[in-house]
Amino acid sequence: MSQPSFHDTQGREYFPALDYARLLAIRQAGVDLGHVEQFGKTWARLLVDDLKSLDVIWIAIAGLVDGQPAAAVKLNGERLTFADWLAAMNGEALDAAREALGVAIVNFTPPLRRGTIQQSLLAVTRAHREAMAEAEQNIQTVLDERLARALQHGKLPPKLAESLATSTTAGPSARP
Repeated sequence: MSQPSFHDTQGREYFPALDYARLLAIRQAGVDLGHVEQFGKTWARLLVDDLKSLDVIWIAIAGLVDGQPAAAVKLNGERLTFADWLAAMNGEALDAAREALGVAIVNFTPPLRRGTIQQSLLAVTRAHREAMAEAEQNIQTVLDERLARALQHGKLPPKLAESLATSTTAGPSARP
């Protein structure tokens, strides 16, 4: 098993890891990663709740001090607080961090349950991606239908008319 890692927007590398103390702290933060029967729902929640995911990932990378999530970590001689770390995270880094967390969870899971957790993680992640793609398609369909109705009636919604007017006057053919 390889140790999972991810980078923040500043290029710093992190290695999420789990042990039973961290698992308990994560549960106290409201996320039960140790309940096999509920793991799919738990992972789905982490896929849609970015802030909760960041809380869990911080515990997995920073560890604990006196049983509580560490307020800061030392990384390459640099003291990094939770707030510093959050400021260096974006959507891409969060997706990479969640993926690394998933690997850390699978690695930590006892061998007898590891396959179940891995299959659940993969299935929920795939379903989440499919749901997001479908939602994007549905939004585009609604927008296309609304625009077609507006054009058919010769009346654009005010925001759309304003957007189109701005984009055409500010385009390459606009004159000062």
